[in-house]
Amino acid sequence: VPPSIALAGFSSDSFFMTLGILVLGGTIASSGLSYRVLLWMLAKLPSGLFWQNLGMLMIGVTLTPLIPSTNGRVAMAGPYAVDMIEALGLKPSGPSSARIATTAFISVTALSSVFMTGKPMNLVVHGLLPPETRDLFQWTGWLAAAATSGVLMIALNGVVVLALLRGREKTSYSRQMVLEQSRLLGAPQSREWAAAAGIAIFAV
Repeated sequence: VPPSIALAGFSSDSFFMTLGILVLGGTIASSGLSYRVLLWMLAKLPSGLFWQNLGMLMIGVTLTPLIPSTNGRVAMAGPYAVDMIEALGLKPSGPSSARIATTAFISVTALSSVFMTGKPMNLVVHGLLPPETRDLFQWTGWLAAAATSGVLMIALNGVVVLALLRGREKTSYSRQMVLEQSRLLGAPQSREWAAAAGIAIFAV
């Protein structure tokens, strides 16, 4: 086929969206924004790996309706998982680290079909519905209809993760240490503000 047809995918909106999301994920990781947000979250959460995994889950659930690309959400949640494992002083190859990484992956993938804006295919399916049905399943209607399956998927995934990745590894985390690290970071730098602005612009 002609090069213009063979390479047409590299000029598509989906290609530039995916590329932009991956660049944004790299910017978040290198800017230190993910580490700052992580320290804030650890300072607010109760101690214990259960609560830290729950916090990781909430990050992914929050990203799902905002970023309509599973690969993009994985790229953005990855730095949070790595920073959390390091901040808690967990062994990289231990079951607790694997549980946090698995929770991060589940949180950005399991609910893709629950939120209408969780993936582009949902919008395609919505567009194929009859007009009278389409009106019933706008963003909130779609969420209400899919909420039961979403809660069930998260619950079953949680049971499987707890069953397969058991471990009582102790962490080196302390609230005082987290507050001290937050103080040492000082005010947000320009790279962090740029990463935060990138997230806001992309979400809008």
